[in-house]
Amino acid sequence: PHGLQHPVSLVVSMLVIDGLKVTISIGVAIHPGVGVDSADMLKQADIALYASKKGGRNRVTYVGA
Repeated sequence: PHGLQHPVSLVVSMLVIDGLKVTISIGVAIHPGVGVDSADMLKQADIALYASKKGGRNRVTYVGA
């Protein structure tokens, strides 16, 4: 799943709206298959999202739930 970083970087480097450069931060929670409910998955994705923002934006961060 970590192959998503490169395409995001390419898209973001070209994304300008009304003269403003747009950044994208994505958090991805990877479901282990059993024993994790939707609230836990959302919490993990939120943690990953804020790690992306803290890391400089225009990033994809993955966490296992």
